[in-house]
Amino acid sequence: MIILILSLLAVIFGDVTSQIYPTPIQTIPHKLNTNHIPDYQASNAACQWRVSKSYSITNTSARTTNTVTNVLGQTCTEGYEITLEDSTHFESVSINKTSSQPVLIKGRSDLRTIWSLNSTAGQIIRFYERYLTLQNLEFNYVIGSGNQVWPTSALIYYNNSATLYAQLYISKCYFNGLTNLAVGQLISITHLQMINVSDCIFQNARVNSDSAVYLWTLDDRSDVLFENTRGFESGGIWATFQAGIQFNFSFNEFSENKNNNSIAPDVQLRIYNYPQGWTKDNHKSKLIQTFEGSTSISRNSVYYEIIVDYTTDVYGNIDLAQGSEYCQSKAQLTPQCICNEEFTSYPQTQCEQDKLCTFNLINQSNATCPCLNTSDPRAGKGQCPAYCVKGQVTANCACDSNITGYTVQQCQQEKLCITNLVNQTAANCPCLSTGDPRAGKGQCPAYCIGPDNPTSDCVCDSNPNAYYPPQTCQSNKKC
Repeated sequence: MIILILSLLAVIFGDVTSQIYPTPIQTIPHKLNTNHIPDYQASNAACQWRVSKSYSITNTSARTTNTVTNVLGQTCTEGYEITLEDSTHFESVSINKTSSQPVLIKGRSDLRTIWSLNSTAGQIIRFYERYLTLQNLEFNYVIGSGNQVWPTSALIYYNNSATLYAQLYISKCYFNGLTNLAVGQLISITHLQMINVSDCIFQNARVNSDSAVYLWTLDDRSDVLFENTRGFESGGIWATFQAGIQFNFSFNEFSENKNNNSIAPDVQLRIYNYPQGWTKDNHKSKLIQTFEGSTSISRNSVYYEIIVDYTTDVYGNIDLAQGSEYCQSKAQLTPQCICNEEFTSYPQTQCEQDKLCTFNLINQSNATCPCLNTSDPRAGKGQCPAYCVKGQVTANCACDSNITGYTVQQCQQEKLCITNLVNQTAANCPCLSTGDPRAGKGQCPAYCIGPDNPTSDCVCDSNPNAYYPPQTCQSNKKC
């Protein structure tokens, strides 16, 4: 059975000094009981070697040399324990040892060695079979001659379908890209029985492939464990597995992962055939359960597809956004809650519209989100009318429900004096000096069209173009 426990703790943190250990990470509880990390210690003292550029020759008595390749060229039946003593190390190494010759490469206990290349190569480490352990090392992409990115393929690489029992253990290591330049993969693994990565940091990797970490195996004896590992702008995990998989992504945190296919930045899973107990009807709920307690700052950050008979049977996304509890009602909406497609009491379509209208209102049309009676950021900008200003009311403005000293009732009455003046009383809408449709109809006096015409109580029309000009009218009134 493939046991996939990807506990990728990916949080944003500040600049990291290369010679400092990764910040201690509290162990995250998970449901699967695993004891995969080997406590390897070379039993044969002759296999414990120190590597430094200060050792110009290989000294078999002192067990010192200047390259890992030189160490692996020495005969050792018990395996190799290799300590890199320098703060920096430059070498591309191929490791091809039997199961009785496990290889451990580590930095000093007080110094994490930065391992990179000073000449072009496909990988920093390429191993072919059996057991490799890496501890307290920092693997870096670099810009080489001609602005070429080194290595050209991956920092750590394994691909050997002929050997299904190889195992890779990595702890307390850093894997660095080049921030603004595209690089290959940080780790590329195909046909490996086990990979165990713990207490590591993946960062600054703008990958030119689907993911920073690539895993592919169809062997049902494989185990894959990513535990207590941080990722900072490092791309995601892309994994392909055979049926019989048991997932546990519980209580993990993903942050700032990026890739180049815009499908899902954190995890992309391709599963061949349904795991036991999974069906086409229940697969989504099964997947959601496996991510219990996990969060991400990216929406829909996990993509999956299940392949049956070489055809995609189902596919979709899971949203791990922080605070990713399900939205229960409009009154309880938060920016982070997730609209659940299975909720009938609060349908997903209604929930998604409510979230847009609540948290992204300024970018919505009035057809999607009706204009608000107060504090609408779209007011006066095309989608919604401007709010009315006392004393400057227009026919098209909207009465604001939250203005001190100017109630909606007062605003609406002021609008009626513009939009429906003919039906308003003089008490509500004072008579106008010109153009009042109520003039001479009971509410307001008639405009004069001659001396005391039509009555002695007529008023002068203030319109300078009136039939009975106001200046003449006012002069005659004085007489």
